[in-house]
Amino acid sequence: MNCASPRPRGTDMGENGAQQTFNVHRATEIVRFMRKEPPAHYRIEIESFTSFLSSFPRHLQCIESTEFFVEGYKWILGIYPNDQGHLTLALQLNEPRDRFPVNAMCKFFIYNYQREMYLVVHGSQGLHFDDVLPLHGIQMLSVSDFTNVSNGFFLNDRCMFGVEVTILGIISKKAVLRALDIGRDNYNETWEIQNFSEFQKSDKVHSHQFSMGGRLWELVMYPRGCGKNWGKSLALFFGSVGLLRPY
Repeated sequence: MNCASPRPRGTDMGENGAQQTFNVHRATEIVRFMRKEPPAHYRIEIESFTSFLSSFPRHLQCIESTEFFVEGYKWILGIYPNDQGHLTLALQLNEPRDRFPVNAMCKFFIYNYQREMYLVVHGSQGLHFDDVLPLHGIQMLSVSDFTNVSNGFFLNDRCMFGVEVTILGIISKKAVLRALDIGRDNYNETWEIQNFSEFQKSDKVHSHQFSMGGRLWELVMYPRGCGKNWGKSLALFFGSVGLLRPY
């Protein structure tokens, strides 16, 4: 995608001037490499980086990007210029609670102007974003290495960051499966079809509904079969269509 150039804003990403808690992946848990291709989802280039930082109060420890969308979700890239002596990039899932949780693999980028390549850093496992911990970060470089002009991450006080996000899967909601207690009595139901030949051209025919074990049921007939056996045999299915009374 094209490089975004919004004016980022200083933020503590928390309330009352307190920095929001987030999970930081340490050096033993991350993978580093250089690549030519830019990040596929979001880039931000900051001009006059040092003067930009000095224009904000000290307690505002993060530069926050504008929102961007990846795979239908809203994200925010946070840049922490001095996180315990390191430059840290963090990604926040900026969605309401009913859209959590989400698992994602995140790759963070810093552009090297000298080598014309990106330093790519990512964790060895996917990240779990939920309403308790929607923000995850990685320590990219030490502050001294990042600010050392000879290392190539600065060009005329400019620097560029980016991120790629791959959704690994939405955590499914919990379901409970339980057997119905319909007692020891036998249930019999007869479905008599008059003029069967008239239904042979139909794809599907439903029986009348009948009650059993507190539920409504029906039979479904496929006169010409279904699935791989279509056209070869008659198929008959039995299924529930709803509750007769609440449990």
